[in-house]
Amino acid sequence: MLALLRGYKITTFMKFRIANASLGAEALQMLQNCSSQNLFGPIDTGSGTAISEQEIKKLPVRSANDIASLGAGTYQEDSGDVFQIRGSRTGATRLMVDGNYVDDFNSIPNSAIQEMQVLTGGIPAKYGDTTGGVVIITTKSYRFY
Repeated sequence: MLALLRGYKITTFMKFRIANASLGAEALQMLQNCSSQNLFGPIDTGSGTAISEQEIKKLPVRSANDIASLGAGTYQEDSGDVFQIRGSRTGATRLMVDGNYVDDFNSIPNSAIQEMQVLTGGIPAKYGDTTGGVVIITTKSYRFY
């Protein structure tokens, strides 16, 4: 029997023998089932940190910059200062609040942040040309009646 194994940029042919004929039919059925399914999902090479609202409440921090600096691969000299991602310049980091690019988000109170994501590597193309990383803040939705 000949099997075709497909991987990322690699295709391998493998020859094998099955001694029992009934087992061969089962193996063939299993291979056919596997070939109809996607065995490999989309490749996700990104790395980063997601910080939830519950975690933010427990943190002893004063600003959104302090929260963002807790992600892996980030550096901040003092509390409240700007932070760097993976040694890049401070301006090389994209900051987003509710899907909009901003220059600074220190004016957002910690109590208004629902979630913060700090993407430090393998940044998707949808965030544009950035060499540092991306910080995405989702704020809580309030209803004022």
